[in-house]
Amino acid sequence: MTLRIAAILASIAVFCHAEASEKVEISHPASDKIYGKYIELSMNLTILLKDTKIEEAAIHQLAKDMVSNDGNEEKVQKVLDKFMTKLPGDQQKDFGRLYFDKV
Repeated sequence: MTLRIAAILASIAVFCHAEASEKVEISHPASDKIYGKYIELSMNLTILLKDTKIEEAAIHQLAKDMVSNDGNEEKVQKVLDKFMTKLPGDQQKDFGRLYFDKV
């Protein structure tokens, strides 16, 4: 009798553990949407600026900063201005020519 109870308890524990591990992944629609915007913008900027000397890490950071201020056009412009001022002269021209003329 004791073995049957132990077997039943073990079965329940295995069953509960299996269900719990299946439900671990939780989606957050708002953060998924923001992350998706970042990925899309980052990829587009990387492709747009691929033939320049602008570092890819700086491009990804720019995308992150732009998405972080997504709802405020004035803040996004400040992010772009700040990014431009940090670039050397030739890279500023490349960025201006490729980004501002395309957007």
